Amino acid sequence: MKKSDIVWYNSQTGETQIWFMNDNRIASRATVVDENGNFIPIGLPFSIVGAGDMNGNGKADIVWYNSQTGETQIWFMNDNRIASRATVVDENGNFIPIGLPFSIVGVGDMNGNGKADIVWYNSQTGETQIWFMNDNRIASRATVVDENGNFIPIGLPFSIVGVGEFKPLLQPPIVNPAITLSAVQDQGRFIEVTGIRFTLNQTVKLDYFFQLQSDVNTSTSGTETLTSDGNGSFVFRIRVTLVDISSAQVKATDIASGKTATALLEGM
Repeated sequence: MKKSDIVWYNSQTGETQIWFMNDNRIASRATVVDENGNFIPIGLPFSIVGAGDMNGNGKADIVWYNSQTGETQIWFMNDNRIASRATVVDENGNFIPIGLPFSIVGVGDMNGNGKADIVWYNSQTGETQIWFMNDNRIASRATVVDENGNFIPIGLPFSIVGVGEFKPLLQPPIVNPAITLSAVQDQGRFIEVTGIRFTLNQTVKLDYFFQLQSDVNTSTSGTETLTSDGNGSFVFRIRVTLVDISSAQVKATDIASGKTATALLEGM
């Protein structure tokens, strides 16, 4: 998991400084420098309005706003050194100056695509708007709506103070089915099939083949279906009707993914 660092700005000298953090401890500090490694003081009308990974390279970038021209500018960073700079443009690649009553209130990956987006707030209408970004270009824009899809204007005394991932998206577990077999006697004779790493809460088909011990020409086979649990696991018993069997072979098919797992039990 990535760790965040702290960006400081000195309003007297124009210095931007990064504290590279290890939990609550500073690991190192560095002044932001330009593409050539030179000190780059920045003053008004520019101000830092956020930081986030705008180009998806795993490193945070710095977002600036010019209160006179309405320009939003991104510094694409390589640690404390500017790799490149770009003005934010609209969906068609055109300069898009934004002024009051809109202001940038946050930067964060709002759609989970690995690239940070820009959050704006309109102090007159109470609208919160998201610019979904692709590097420095707007991919799309959308107004924030409530749970029912309705416009939700918010005004004072509320104000946005941060953007963050409070409820991480759960990645689906890797489906890599495996089964084991065991002979069980419990008010009858059974082959117990234990499965793991199947698709969660989905259908599993079991194809089985039992070989008679005393007669190699006698066998029984069949198919059973079941549903895996919320962990992608299951335990299922197949009743044995033959008097004595020498081996049991089972193939389990995960219907959702098409993946299969087989197991053989001998010496019964």
